[in-house]
Amino acid sequence: MSSDTGRAELRKSPLLAVVGPTGSGKTATAIRLAQALGGEIVNADAFQVYRGMDVGTAKPTLAEQASCKFHLIDLIDPCQSFSVAEWRRRAEDSIRDIQSRNLVPIICGGAGMYIKALASGWSLAESPPNEALRTELRTIASTRGVAVVHAMLAELDPSSAVRLHPNDLVRVIRAIEVCKLTGTPMSQLHQTDTTGAGKYSILQLGLLWPRSELYSRIDNRVIEMMESGFPAEVQHLLEIGVTRQCPGMRSLGYGEVADMLQGSLSKQEAINAISMRTRQYAKRQITWFKQDRSIRWVEPTDSNWLKDMLTEWDNVRAN
Repeated sequence: MSSDTGRAELRKSPLLAVVGPTGSGKTATAIRLAQALGGEIVNADAFQVYRGMDVGTAKPTLAEQASCKFHLIDLIDPCQSFSVAEWRRRAEDSIRDIQSRNLVPIICGGAGMYIKALASGWSLAESPPNEALRTELRTIASTRGVAVVHAMLAELDPSSAVRLHPNDLVRVIRAIEVCKLTGTPMSQLHQTDTTGAGKYSILQLGLLWPRSELYSRIDNRVIEMMESGFPAEVQHLLEIGVTRQCPGMRSLGYGEVADMLQGSLSKQEAINAISMRTRQYAKRQITWFKQDRSIRWVEPTDSNWLKDMLTEWDNVRAN
């Protein structure tokens, strides 16, 4: 094997990723990049994979989907589970498909764990679900509170407990399940599972608004969603048997809108609650992404960001 051949085999596959907190304009930015470069977008949002959950997840509109091809949206029903490992497998399949047609894959989303799984090469260990354990933990959560289940995780895997909010019951239960079934904390699996490490050279574009502007964007988007069919969407999901316990219903806002429809919250109370939870989630996303020093942060109001990113992309491809 010649040295040139060896270097070619070791060369990382170049990717673009648009990341950042909810409400920062990732979809619109990814579309602009895709149109400028000749690319297709691979969804990295944890809830846009669910069919029938469009308004509340800010899924790309039909017009946006007509302007650019999207992958990994509308994959499963809201009562089905979807893991990081499953996303990574499907994302890599999509990336290979896009590259086989000489187009640019653009990863777009705010699920930091998904992006890290792809960039760093780790994935969650594949262990079959233990329904008996899940039922036991859900029962504890409903009778004694989610904080008790979160405390159980803290004893088994302190690092995962810090990362996961107590109300993120599905992922808290999954972290406990992985630890009990594999004997290894999920946080340690993240560090040691490097299948495919080094496969991609990812140029990450992070969208960073001043905090007050981001919060204003979030508040306005919540109001717009409520006026654009969000209540009707939730009503339909409830009517076809999607319960509050289904994984898809963990997405921001769906529980509050369900409470509004059932009369326990007024419309304004629901809007206020969704805005508050979304702001809190955005803050956690920013904290997560700020840990990754490879992300190139730009303010979307900077008129030169697209030109600068195209220059950086050329450099990544050249190297």
